[in-house]
Order: sequence, then C-alpha cells, then structure tokens
Amino acid sequence: MNFQQIIYKTVVVITLLMLSLGCTSGELDFDQTSNFETKPIYKVYINEFIPTKTFSISQFSTTLNSITEEYPIKTFENSLFENTLSKAELNFIITSKISSQLKIEIELIDKNGNEIDKFDRIVAAYSGVDFDQNIIRTYDTQNQIASLKNIDKVKVIITSNNITVTSTESISINSRLIAYIKP
Repeated sequence: MNFQQIIYKTVVVITLLMLSLGCTSGELDFDQTSNFETKPIYKVYINEFIPTKTFSISQFSTTLNSITEEYPIKTFENSLFENTLSKAELNFIITSKISSQLKIEIELIDKNGNEIDKFDRIVAAYSGVDFDQNIIRTYDTQNQIASLKNIDKVKVIITSNNITVTSTESISINSRLIAYIKP
C-alpha cells in the first residue's frame, strides 16, 4: 500500500466517523414514534361528475349562438364525502369537432344560486385532427373543499359568434371527479 492510499483511507474513515457522530450526537427522541399514525388515503374516481353530453351544432340558438345546460349535482350529499374528503380534482374533457372557435364556460353553483367556481376555455376550431382539451382544477384547502361540497348544480354555456346552424358538427364534454378520502 502506498502513501496516497493510506492518506485517502484515513480521510474517508475520519469523514465517516465525524458524519456518524454528528448525526447521532445530542438528545434523540425515540418517543416520537409512538405519536406516528398511519391512515390511508383512498382515491375515488367518479367518471361522470356530470353526464357525458354531446352537443350538436343544430342545438345552437340562431339569435344567441349559444347553448346552456344545467346539471343537478348530488354527489356530495353522500355520507362518504361528509367528513372524510381531504382533496378533490375536477377534470372536464372537451372534444370539439366544430369548425369554428368556441367559448366554454362551466360554472359551479351552490344551493343559493351563487357561483362557487368558474372555468373559462376558448376551444380552437376543429381542423381535422382530434384533440381533447382538459380543464383541471384541484381543491385542497379546507375552504375550497367546503365550497365544493355545497355545489348544487353545474351550468355549461357554449358560445360562438360564427356558427352555421346547418352543419352536422358536434362538441362533447366529459367530466371526472377524483376524491381523496381519509377514513
């Protein structure tokens, strides 16, 4: 063994010794393990938060160039969500086969008619290539979750300024709720 190897090994041993003593010196609190609780979080998927709906272009009003639909929501009346919901994600998937630009508004409305949350999205004109647009919102604070539990209905408004009503084109909206449940 040459001199450089001896120095290298000595430095490594001293470093390891100092590191191990530095990590273990002082007062250790092994009682903290008795405070440790394991509670699983269950992920619940609800694939149709609002029913999947396909709107044909013939449904557009010729004077307003818009469609408005309302969906009652009873999901959060289930006792499963009452005290155990810790986080939620709403996902709206929009598939448009309409050759003009659209504006989609999705409003979450409470029992008093107040708007809890609103999603706006401009959907590009269909150009022959299928393309889904996702609107995802995460609710993870206590206030957000409390508001979400008060949803009474979802209102969907689709508008466009330049639609030809004789077309057979369509747009569909799917939705998904991912609820994180702590028992």
